Formats: sequence, C-alpha cells, structure tokens
Amino acid sequence: MKLNDEKSHIFEAELGPDSQLQHFFKDNIVVIRTGFFRNRSLFRDLLTSVLPSITGSKSFRSPLQIWSAGCSDGREPYSIAMASADFLKKKRPGVKLSVLGSDINEQQIQIAKKGEYSIITAEQAALEPYAHHYHIKDNKLQMGRAMLQTVSFKHENIIEARKAIPFHILFLSNVLLYYEKEYRKNIVSRLANLILPGGCFYLESVGGRFMRSLGFERMNTESHFYIKI
Repeated sequence: MKLNDEKSHIFEAELGPDSQLQHFFKDNIVVIRTGFFRNRSLFRDLLTSVLPSITGSKSFRSPLQIWSAGCSDGREPYSIAMASADFLKKKRPGVKLSVLGSDINEQQIQIAKKGEYSIITAEQAALEPYAHHYHIKDNKLQMGRAMLQTVSFKHENIIEARKAIPFHILFLSNVLLYYEKEYRKNIVSRLANLILPGGCFYLESVGGRFMRSLGFERMNTESHFYIKI
C-alpha cells in the first residue's frame, strides 16, 4: 500500500490524528522485509568504501553517528552496528559508535529494544563472524550488552522526523517503496539535510540525477550509497 501526501491527510482526517484505529493501521500496514545482514552488497560497500572514507576524513569527529530509518524489528541496525563496531576496533580504535533505529510500528520497536530474536537458519552463516556480539539461549539470539548500549530505538514516522543531531550515514532501505514517486523526493530532500558533508545516504527507488541535485554523488554505478559532496 502506498501513501501519498493527499491520502495521508485523508487518513488522519477520517480516523483522527491520534485514534485507536489509526494506531492499528500504523502498526499493521507497513511491513518491511528485514533480516540480519540481508543485503550483502550493502555491507560490502559499507566496510570497504563507506566507513574508510568517512572515518579517514580530516574533518571526521567521533562518535560515528548512524541512523537506520524504517528499521522494522531492529535486525538491520544491529547488523550495521556489529559490522561497524568490528571495523572501528580494527581500523579506527578510539572512535565511538552510536546507531539509531526508528520505525512507525511501535510493536516492532519494542521487539528491537529487547534485542531477542528467533534463530533463522538462513541467517546463521552471515551472523557467525559476529558471534562475540550476541549469545544464544533457549534457541534464541540475544544481543549482548555492548550492542544494546550502542543501538538505540525510537518510535517515529520518517514523514514527521525532525532530528537535531546530524548523521554520518543514513540508511533508508525499502521504506520509500510505500510512497508515491514525488512524495519520495520530498522525504529524501528533508532527510538529506541531516547528513554531514562527506557522509553517506543509502537508499533505493530514487534516481541518481535527483540525488545530484541535492549535492550527492553515487559511490559507484552498482551501489545504492550516495556521498554528500
């Protein structure tokens, strides 16, 4: 289901901006496919190009601030945090890490805050190198204390998001698929202002020409990372 600007206003007008029924729809309409280390090319580019470029810049200042918008049950931001933490420990010791996950679905955010997940066989191989960040108990994967302290979660709609803290990297994976084309551009334009110069925006469903108009360049022809010039 796609929500454009006009439909979202009708949605609020008919149900009420804070009605029980509207909360039900917000908790059940937006369902995004997620998983630990689901997108292999994302993590390849993150570790080999994005993190070295950002943390190696003369203008970079710790901590490394990352935002995963539309994070669903939290497995994406935890994956990003585990991979980034290991990179920093090896390549940039002393640099601190802060990861924020946000989602419109409050139930998913509560799951994310607990950091406890059923074990999925298809994810085990990708998770194995990061076993020091979690432990297994009663056939459940529980994120370790360090990860629970590194990653914070917020119940928030990206349409209404107003962030005071700028970010080095912003992930907006599949969220835009739920919005009409022109409304996507409006969202991206606002969020782009929250990224620090030299930082990166990861997103799909928006063309390179539009991103260039916002002052971003695609990292490479096959990447969904855009660098803020």
